Amino acid sequence: MDDNFHANGDDINVEYQDEYNKNAKPGDMVLYPLTVSVSKAKKAVKAMKVVAVLTIISGAAMCLQQSFVSGVLTILSGVKLKTSADTMSSVVNGSGSYREELLAEDLLGYFRYKGIALVISLASAIFLVLLNFGMIFAGLGSL
Repeated sequence: MDDNFHANGDDINVEYQDEYNKNAKPGDMVLYPLTVSVSKAKKAVKAMKVVAVLTIISGAAMCLQQSFVSGVLTILSGVKLKTSADTMSSVVNGSGSYREELLAEDLLGYFRYKGIALVISLASAIFLVLLNFGMIFAGLGSL
C-alpha cells in the first residue's frame, strides 16, 4: 500500500492552496468557503425567517391535533431555522465574525429535528391507515 494513503484511502499529504486551509495539516478540519452574493443572501434570510415562523406555527397545530412528539420536534426545528436566519443575517451585515460554523450547526439541527418529525408523522400516518383497514376488514367500520 502507498505510504501517502490511510487504510481507508484518504490522502494524508493533501496541501490546500486556498486562503482558508493554507495552514491545514493532515487530520485538521477542512473549511469549505461558501460564496453567495449579498442580495441573494438577504433574500435567503427573509425566506428562512418566513419558513421558520410557518414551521413553528405548524408545529403548534400538530401538538393540538395529532402528534405531540412530532409537533414539539417541528417547533424545535423552526427555532433552529430562525436562529440560523439570524446568524446568517449578522454574517451578511458584517457583524458576525466566525459565526459561519454556528450557521452550519443550526441548519444541521433544523434538518435533524425536521427529519425526525417527518419520520414520526409518516409512521403514525401509516399506522392509522393500517388501523382503519383493519377495522374495515374486521367489520368494525360500521360502528
